[in-house]
Amino acid sequence: MEKIKLKGAIFDMDGTIIDSMRYWAELDERFLTERNLPYTSEVSNYLKTCSLRMAAEFFSAEYGIEGSVEEIEKMIVDGMREPYEKFVKAKKGAPELLRHLESRGVSMCIATSTDRELAEIVLKRLDLRRYFVDVISCSDIGKNKDHPDIFYAAMDKMGTSVEETVVFEDSFYAIKTAVKYGFRVAAVADVSAEPERSEIADMADVFVENPGDLIRFF
Repeated sequence: MEKIKLKGAIFDMDGTIIDSMRYWAELDERFLTERNLPYTSEVSNYLKTCSLRMAAEFFSAEYGIEGSVEEIEKMIVDGMREPYEKFVKAKKGAPELLRHLESRGVSMCIATSTDRELAEIVLKRLDLRRYFVDVISCSDIGKNKDHPDIFYAAMDKMGTSVEETVVFEDSFYAIKTAVKYGFRVAAVADVSAEPERSEIADMADVFVENPGDLIRFF
């Protein structure tokens, strides 16, 4: 396959360039079981598609967890603060991929469902923040990745068009959105998306096990 030419790269964060999805699953489970509430596979799968605000609204509406949506959001952020400050690591080859794209003059932006504050914390700790023109959260946009708005916002930051931009993602639902709206997609495998693995491989322009494996395509 010949190399893909691009000017802009929109990067998801969790599961794509940092290995953090298990911490989110553990937090979701702990958040409910500590309150004697059921944590099912259906709930787990739904939460994977949620922005921070959507997750807080879900906990409030479906489980009646006390506090305002803003207070529940803060509880979620506080629950992930320690993993992001201390434990979460970059995925294999992610720093090398970002350095490679930077050397080719590619503009890069983060588009994440995670809270912006948490994203800034972990990216700076891992010395990855410097590669990105900005960090955009679904909470900033007011929509999750079922909608293309966050991708368009990232392109605005980079000054690129759909035709010259690639979306780097691991999540099936976000990849579906990117493809639907004309983006090329470089997909990275993650255990959290294992059930949709074959569908992701079929939809994406490129599908690899680790971010570092993408270097040969760009």
